[in-house]
Amino acid sequence: MKKTEIKYILLLLSIFTAYVTFEYYRPKPIDWRVTYAPEDNIPFGGMIMEDILLDHYQDNVENSYQSAYEILDTLKSEGLIILCNYFSPDPEDSNALLKWVSEGSVLFLASEYMDYFMDTLDFELSDRYLDTLNLSSFKEYDSSYLKFVNQEISTPKFWFSKPHMSRYFSNLDSANTTVLAINEEHEPVIVEKSWGKGKIIISLAPMALTNYYLVKEENYKFVDYLFSYIPIRAMHWTQFYQKGRMEPPTPMRFILSQIPLRWAYYLTVGSVLIFIFFRAKRKQRIIPVIQPLKNASQEFTRTLGNLYFHNQDHKNAAEKKITYFLEYLRSHYYMDTRIRDEEFYELLSKKTSKPRNKVDYLFKMIYHIQSRDTISRDQLFELNTKIDEFYSLRQ
Repeated sequence: MKKTEIKYILLLLSIFTAYVTFEYYRPKPIDWRVTYAPEDNIPFGGMIMEDILLDHYQDNVENSYQSAYEILDTLKSEGLIILCNYFSPDPEDSNALLKWVSEGSVLFLASEYMDYFMDTLDFELSDRYLDTLNLSSFKEYDSSYLKFVNQEISTPKFWFSKPHMSRYFSNLDSANTTVLAINEEHEPVIVEKSWGKGKIIISLAPMALTNYYLVKEENYKFVDYLFSYIPIRAMHWTQFYQKGRMEPPTPMRFILSQIPLRWAYYLTVGSVLIFIFFRAKRKQRIIPVIQPLKNASQEFTRTLGNLYFHNQDHKNAAEKKITYFLEYLRSHYYMDTRIRDEEFYELLSKKTSKPRNKVDYLFKMIYHIQSRDTISRDQLFELNTKIDEFYSLRQ
């Protein structure tokens, strides 16, 4: 690995470490999501409610992310808890729930908005927040209370934010319905509906069961009062209708669920992709091929030699052949061909690995041709043959 690549990797690791450290020690913003989940300790989670229920039912509380249709066959002596903002089961779930309750089970449903499920129970819902003509006077910090209706004992008032207590039942089937809790306007908010051998307890104030309100004053008693109307030994809490079908937790799911880790992961992946892109671009850049400089003098000599040969000028052709040969010795073996003595022949024989007698004979022929004014065609052929043998001869 090159030093430049190591520098890039160290730089990315430094950025990643600095970002994770910064996000870890930075004050975490409050998570205001409404989950009602028993594992969430955020303001609108349900961790405190689960703790109260575990005490109330002696640890016989189970959680799942399955629909009612999937789990009702396994619930024999357990009640079912559903908390959500909008309860809209499909027909299969709705029919399965009502059939299961009619056989003697108990359903606790807390939701602000419901669709045709309320029509099935012959209930009508209203919203004081939407019915208020002067909405500007309906402040978020205004408070309202819920009070359980119990003729035998006096129950306290539990205070909540008014926007979260705006829903109420405007029309009830009084024959099979009992009002359990009312708001400050004496409108029913929590009711109990008999259905076959079982019953359904419906609350239009699910936010009253979140951590945000249960930590205030004695609001934790609200859960005890509410579930005292469900005298069974165990409960099953499904989160399917609020959080959906959650997949099994994995390390990657945990990383993506935490804001600091999620952004650190995105930053790392983005940096690596940018690094790979630019590095690949450098690797794939076309490098032009630079051809080595040609020995133009050798090409020129060879061309002229062939020209003289075809014109029957054997002397000039031989001279060009000799010139080309001497240039070959100078360029390949770095021999000084101006002085051709015994030392020259001996050195050439060693460098070329040619027999000394072959070297002597060739240069005697060269000397003979250079000393004559003209030569015959046969002498030219012999010179060409001996030079070619010199090129190809191996000791």
